Amino acid sequence: MSKKGAARRKPGIGAKLLLGVVTMINLALTLALALERRREVVRAVNSQEGRIQLLLEKEAKETK
Repeated sequence: MSKKGAARRKPGIGAKLLLGVVTMINLALTLALALERRREVVRAVNSQEGRIQLLLEKEAKETK
């Protein structure tokens, strides 16, 4: 057997590696987006705390 034949990789390894990298990037971006959305919600709640508090109290009274 020649040295070239022994040094070859199995077919499909590159595609699996690429898929793994793309999956990790997708996971990181999804996590970053979820954190940013959460930050926006918390910021909105803090800036309009009085209005939201009244809305929550109104909804609680209507459901009782």
